[in-house]
Amino acid sequence: MASAFEDIYTVPTRHLRQSPTAVRIRLTAAAFGAVMGTLVLFGWAAGYDSLTRIFPKLSAMNPMTAICVILAAAALALRPRPDARWIRVLASLIVATGAAKLAQLGLGLPAGVDQLLFPDQLGRAVDLPPSRMAPNTAFALVLTGGALIASGARNARAILLSQAASILIIAITLFAMIGYILNLVALYEVRTFNAMALHAAIALFSIAAGIISINPDVGVVRILGDKGPAGALARNLLPFVLLVPVLVGMLRVSGESFGFYGTQHGVAIQVFANVLVTFALLMSSIVALHRSDQSRRAREAAVARSEDRYRLAERIGRVGHWRYDFETGTVDWSDELRVICGLPVGTEPSLDTAFDLYHPDDAAAARSVVEQALREGCGWDTTRRIYRPDGELRFIRSHGACERGEDGAVRAVFGVFVDVTELELARQEAEAATASKASFLANMSHEIRTPMNGVLGFSELLLDTELASEQRRHVTLIRESAQALLKLLNDILDISKIDAGQLEIAEEPFNVRHGLRQCIRLMTPMAEQKGLTLRAALDSSFPSDIVVDGLRLRQIVLNLLGNAVKFTQRGSVTVSLGEGADMNGLRTIVIKVADTGVGIAEERMAAIFDAFVQADISISRRFGGSGLGLSISRHLAGLMGGAIALESKLGRGTTVTLTLPLTEAPARAATGDGLLPLAPDGPVRSGSILLVEDIDINQELVTGMLGRLGHRVEVVSNGEEALHRAARLTDDPDAWDLILMDVQMPVMDGLTATRAIRALGGRARTIPIVALTASAFAAEIQECRDAGMDDHLAKPIAILDLAAAVARWLATPTPVPAPAEDVAMSSLAQRFADRCRESAHRLATITAALPEAAADEVDALLAEAQAIAHILAGSAGMFGADALGSLASASEEEIKAVRERADARAAAPRPIEALAAALG
Repeated sequence: MASAFEDIYTVPTRHLRQSPTAVRIRLTAAAFGAVMGTLVLFGWAAGYDSLTRIFPKLSAMNPMTAICVILAAAALALRPRPDARWIRVLASLIVATGAAKLAQLGLGLPAGVDQLLFPDQLGRAVDLPPSRMAPNTAFALVLTGGALIASGARNARAILLSQAASILIIAITLFAMIGYILNLVALYEVRTFNAMALHAAIALFSIAAGIISINPDVGVVRILGDKGPAGALARNLLPFVLLVPVLVGMLRVSGESFGFYGTQHGVAIQVFANVLVTFALLMSSIVALHRSDQSRRAREAAVARSEDRYRLAERIGRVGHWRYDFETGTVDWSDELRVICGLPVGTEPSLDTAFDLYHPDDAAAARSVVEQALREGCGWDTTRRIYRPDGELRFIRSHGACERGEDGAVRAVFGVFVDVTELELARQEAEAATASKASFLANMSHEIRTPMNGVLGFSELLLDTELASEQRRHVTLIRESAQALLKLLNDILDISKIDAGQLEIAEEPFNVRHGLRQCIRLMTPMAEQKGLTLRAALDSSFPSDIVVDGLRLRQIVLNLLGNAVKFTQRGSVTVSLGEGADMNGLRTIVIKVADTGVGIAEERMAAIFDAFVQADISISRRFGGSGLGLSISRHLAGLMGGAIALESKLGRGTTVTLTLPLTEAPARAATGDGLLPLAPDGPVRSGSILLVEDIDINQELVTGMLGRLGHRVEVVSNGEEALHRAARLTDDPDAWDLILMDVQMPVMDGLTATRAIRALGGRARTIPIVALTASAFAAEIQECRDAGMDDHLAKPIAILDLAAAVARWLATPTPVPAPAEDVAMSSLAQRFADRCRESAHRLATITAALPEAAADEVDALLAEAQAIAHILAGSAGMFGADALGSLASASEEEIKAVRERADARAAAPRPIEALAAALG
């Protein structure tokens, strides 16, 4: 019962903003009261009895009553302003007037204020004349003034008193009006005192209705205005309750006056009629309540089903919701949110308790988001971490929005939590897999390129020696096979980097015409060997320099030219360059490669750009190739903001069109064709070079190449030795002209050594340092540059690439290889075989020593075994021992991991014995 009372008499925040209906009732009542009181006063002043009393034999409205009605109407009209002091003043005057009149009547005082204002009309007789204010009217005025004062309060008790007083006024005036209708004097006259005037009753009735309308959302009026069954029932019953007794009474009085029946029969008829009507109203109310109850039960069942489905949806989707009420400071949680946060169902945590669940690094940001939402009324969408009470870490995606009231102010914040822990862990696993893939590719690049360096390097050195014709043909085939394998390796690495999203585009000024000419020069020998004509149709008006990734543009064009020459048996291949425009009218580069080759069937054109796909299975058998070139070219074009289109007729040839955005580069000094410059032929200036390389066979290979190029070489085996040698630059700036620095070395790697050398200052800060590494990833190349290296030379190293790099940084022409002392391949092979035997013996000795070694000696033995594996991994491939190189590389990694374990002594023998067995 208490809760029902509190619900009815709770003052809503929005009660200051009245509904249009309530405003109309209040203003209408105020206007009616003001008009009624003004007419009565005018009637008293002008002597019009028709205005002071409705009918001649009825009581007249006292002039003070009329004045009080006008004051009440004015206060009622002003009531929307609760802080208006005039309302309290007017209401107080009404209360004082009514109270004074009651006191005058009760004490039998001879005169009143009304007699002083209207002496001629009212007279000064001691007895109560017909026009004096009635006691029930005076009491109603006291209630009216009190109701007006209490109606502006902001608490339930005051509003309750206001409405109770108004209802009592309505009852008093209603009885008076019924008494006039039924001619029952006792209803409008108190004992021998003057009766309440009919129009006074009507005016005060309307004023009371207006006072009740001031607070339509509070108290009994709230029930009458309710759209539910209670409000509908109250609105239906109220007219009958008020009108039926009046009508029945009128019928009784009329029957008695016409002599249809006597008083006893009239009373009996009235009682019977009232009972019958009451029973009918009761039954209709019961039926209405039953229907309403059935409807309510159906709605409750539907709501319960909806809530069950909602909870099921939250549970399946791992979604929970919460709501923070800004006014009450309370936080409501759904059951699923409690489950997500690991809290018992039924608990109602505060907002601070909720923030305590967040990860310490996320709590401040989460609180800031909610505070900003309350301050600015904005929403959010973030992912945070929380710790459940059991210590489990969960990842939560939080969405939120603000609820606003009718005045536009933020009333509450509503949020949704989605448990995305599994998705977040899957994302982290995918990122780890991507990183692992990148690491694997980098390692494989290093392991494959290192032996390829030996194969290509020594084959080039052999070709510069005196060889028989058959031997020269064999060595040439070895070099070409190694170059084909290297191209395949580069293609596989490119497509892997594209898939991993690690291939970067570096836009810089580039001369496209010169770049295309060089691509044509590179492919000319291959075309001439097949008897093909290689043509160039380059638009002379095309801009000299544009902003594009020249390296990737050349890669695409060489792929397209290579395919065109490979698949054309007779005729020609034409490369054209021009300018076009895209659908938006923006300028584009248009490069076309057209051939008269075998062509592509229409049904195969859609798949030709897929990786490892060729136009026909016979193509691979007839022409070879991996099917990666066009796939890589398409991806590169897409990364550069362009596209590749294909037109082909089977047996008639193919035209491939490359389209890229055209942005002209600002004017700059000419750099030839935009490539790294190759110096013209000329005399060779001998340079002094410091070679930092840990593998002895690679030392001899690069030393041999540099010797043929006419340079002096000093060799050190690791970065620490290079740092000691570089200290000489302080005293002798001309000690070396260039440093060739391997990246992966024991003791001190090339990156660390380069940073330390640059820190020496002086000549050490500016001497060119070129990285020698098997890595082909842009990120690792950038890491070399960040460490202070000036250039990058990828293994396997070709003598011409080495010559170009040296010439580039020593500012000397690219030297022509001069006759020099041959590098004895047989001697190197014998040395490698001797090293394998020595390594096998040393590994066996380490294995035997491990069980008895002291704890501090175990790591030293494992470090020695790891160094042996490293040397073998970097040199075995050069002598055709690929399987041994792979095993040595795997053993190096396994021994490195074993050294970090607590059971290193027990776990180490397995990889060491496996490598020793392969060597033995």
